[in-house]
This record gives sequence, structure tokens and C-alpha cells, in this order.
Amino acid sequence: MTQAYVTPQAVVRWLFEPNQPAVRYLTLRELLRRPPDDPEVSATRAAIAHSPLVERIFRHQAADGYWGDQENPLLRLGYQDDPRVWRAVDWLASIQMPDGGWLCPYWKAHLHNKHSCFSGTICALESFSEVPESHRTQALRAVAARGAEFLLLHRLYRADHHDWKPIKAGWLTLSFPFFWGYSTLRALWVLTRLGYRDERMCDALDVLRKQRLPDGRWLLESTPWGRMQANLERKGEASKWMTLMASYVLQALDENNVCHNSA
Repeated sequence: MTQAYVTPQAVVRWLFEPNQPAVRYLTLRELLRRPPDDPEVSATRAAIAHSPLVERIFRHQAADGYWGDQENPLLRLGYQDDPRVWRAVDWLASIQMPDGGWLCPYWKAHLHNKHSCFSGTICALESFSEVPESHRTQALRAVAARGAEFLLLHRLYRADHHDWKPIKAGWLTLSFPFFWGYSTLRALWVLTRLGYRDERMCDALDVLRKQRLPDGRWLLESTPWGRMQANLERKGEASKWMTLMASYVLQALDENNVCHNSA
């Protein structure tokens, strides 16, 4: 039986460094579970907008006020009561496929597919995970449950009709930002935040454990460097984003003894 994962204090201190207040904020909220009205949480959230990275992103904002995404950032920013955001969420729910997942309709080659796309599915589920629990209707929970089952049926990355072989080796790569395609860590992060503690997540969790460095951190293995409004972290170096998310997932699943037979 694997000992329950606890994030080393040295790693927590590293995540707390002031150069990335967004990571510090999520460490407080997601990893340490501080309440939103905690003074340190409030101060850290306020610091995000004034960080050099965010200021660079704002300099690339289009004249019409957009960057290219919709409901995810608006939900993260607290617009869960805006009817325009809910129209986008309702639209996502309305285009769910019969198998529980979603297609990528902006790729014309996939318009007539019958089997859902992992990338389309994780994007929809990530949006639902950003809806506060108090705002998740029964209908929304049911839609999210069908989408989660689509991923869980495949153990997040395995082909159920090909002897459970990995569908794409690249899905096991530690990549960020998450709009940069599908990955098992992204799936683990989203499903865990949606409240799932399912043994079918254990294969992907075992891979994540093995990717951990001896000092308790995780590398960034893939990123679209030079193709974003601002670069976040360098490929091949220890990543605060990967470490934060991997630590959160491991803690959440281990404390519920989900993968008690994992190596």
C-alpha cells in the first residue's frame, strides 16, 4: 500500500515564492484549502493583476477586449451570476454527444464524427469545474457526470477496444497551459476538482507518481513557447504549475484511499 502523499514543506515554500502570485493563490486555495476571505488569500489574489506576467498579457489584449477564450476565464474571475456566461455553459451542455463526451466542432474534419474527442471533452468539463459548487444545478451535474464517465471509461488515456493500450503517448506528457491539448494531468486535475475519486483514475495517477523528481517537484515537458501573449515557464525545468496541480491531485486521491493498491 502506498503511503498517502503529503506535499513537502520545501515544495510548498517554493510554490509560495512571490514571482508567481497566481500559483501562490491556488496553493493557498486548492492545496492548503484556505477560505476565500483569508487575509493572505485576498492579498495574493489582488497581487495577481499587478504581476509582470499579467501586465504583459494585458498588453496583448485585442481592441475589442478579448483574447480568444470565453467561459473558463470568466468563471474563474467570478462571473458565475452573469446570464451571458450561463448561456455559454448551457450551450456546452446542449452539444454533448450521445457517448457522453464532446467533439471539437471548430475542426471541420471532425464535424461528422460519432465518437467524442478527448480534447473537446476536457475543455467542456474544465468549464463545468470552474462553476462554484453552490451554482452547479442538478442538470449540470448530470451532464458533467456523463462527460466524466466518458474519460473514466478509458482510464483517462487507454483504448477500451484495443486491449487498453495507451491511445496517445503524448497525453502522458506534462504540458501547460492546459489549452495546449489534452493530457492525463489535465484530466486528473479537472475530475478531482469536480469531486471525482474513482479507481479508474489510478493508472494515470501511477504515471504521475513516477514523473515526480527526487526533490518532490515535476518538470514542464511541453509548452507552446513563443506562441502565447506571454511565456509562462521553460520546457525542461521544474514547473510550479505542474507541481501545484500534481500535488493537489495526489493529496486529494490519496487522502480518500482511492488508489490504495498503487505502487
